[in-house]
Amino acid sequence: MEALEPFIHVHETSSAHRLSYVEWKELEIRLKTGNSIDTDMEKCIQAETEKWKCVLKCIVDVILHCARNNLPLRGSSNAIGNNNCGVFLSTLELISHYNPQLFQHIENIKSKKPFPSYFSPKIQNEVIEILGNKVRSEILINVRSAKYFSIIFDCTPDTAHLEQMSQIIRYVNIKDGECSVEESFVNFVISHQKTGRYLSEEIMQKLSKDGLDIRNCRGQGFDNGSNMAEKYEEMWSEVLVKLNCTNKSLQGKSATIDVTSSLLSGLAKSIQYLRDEGVQKYTDKAKNVCDSMSIKSIFSIKRLRKVKRMAGEMTQDESHLICAEKSFKLECFKVYDKLISEIETRSDIYHTISSDFNFLSEKTLNESSVSYLEKCAADLGSKYNRDIDTLEFINEVVTFKFQVKELVENINTASHLDILKVISKIMNNRFEATKNR
Repeated sequence: MEALEPFIHVHETSSAHRLSYVEWKELEIRLKTGNSIDTDMEKCIQAETEKWKCVLKCIVDVILHCARNNLPLRGSSNAIGNNNCGVFLSTLELISHYNPQLFQHIENIKSKKPFPSYFSPKIQNEVIEILGNKVRSEILINVRSAKYFSIIFDCTPDTAHLEQMSQIIRYVNIKDGECSVEESFVNFVISHQKTGRYLSEEIMQKLSKDGLDIRNCRGQGFDNGSNMAEKYEEMWSEVLVKLNCTNKSLQGKSATIDVTSSLLSGLAKSIQYLRDEGVQKYTDKAKNVCDSMSIKSIFSIKRLRKVKRMAGEMTQDESHLICAEKSFKLECFKVYDKLISEIETRSDIYHTISSDFNFLSEKTLNESSVSYLEKCAADLGSKYNRDIDTLEFINEVVTFKFQVKELVENINTASHLDILKVISKIMNNRFEATKNR
């Protein structure tokens, strides 16, 4: 650098350097004022860029409009202006009446010029996929921010007869200090086998791909009712009606764990009644139908397979002594008992969880003693030690007991979600105060 220093001043004062500097500044001025030799070309490029931005914006807006209103995009024709071109192309044509750039674009398409339209089904699908990925990404960000979530997977065949699972995630969304329970559809997962083990592996892989930790999953829901055998369709229709009514109640955003436990317990009792009374009722009904159609109302008897007894074996299998009608009833009882057992198991799980968290309800906080709340908080902290700092949690609960009356309006009628909203506002205020220090 020291060897070059004497020559820097010589270069700066040379005519070649001064001429280059002047030309550079003149070019800068011409570019800023639009007087360069390629100004017209730059203007054409800029105009073309703005035109395509406008066209693509219209395409995206129309697709969003159709998606928001559950409208099909395509018709039987892909020619814009055709009466059967569908909602997507018809809406673009309507917008073109008030958008000169889109109007000129459509006119170029109608003139049959070799001109890209960006209206094809392929482009529509690509835009839908891009928008879907963006929405999915935002949903997963909200779920990861909430940390805890529940999953719902429902298997059903699509129009191509491929078995697919719809993935829905339920979580608490906290935005601007406001809490809301959200159920968001995330994706379809193609399932190649329907065994429980294979489906569970696919679910685990999908959650891992979405960046969700299964240890933070606090609820699971699976609906495979379509796989139920239709042998005794009328008999099970009454069961399915009761299951469907309960299912709709459970899907409400306001459904709480204690209510869920009570609903499932009531459902189990209802199905127990059908088990005790329904099998004989439908058996008699079937016999009456057979009699009215002059059909023999008897169960078909299969030839019994004779089992060879081993040497010295004295006992004999008495299953062949059971008549066909009684065998049918036993098979029905097996299905009922299995269903009742599964529902009662889920009800007991929800009841346990509800009992663990019940001390945080508005009534218990208001009426219980400090020592009782401390014990409940300690038990909960011990049970969920990976998520809760027990000592800090006990202090928070005791403090909140004396604040809840002032913070919650109508304490006797407040819901669990109302309590959560209050807690969220307190935490948000603390965060803002810490940030402003």
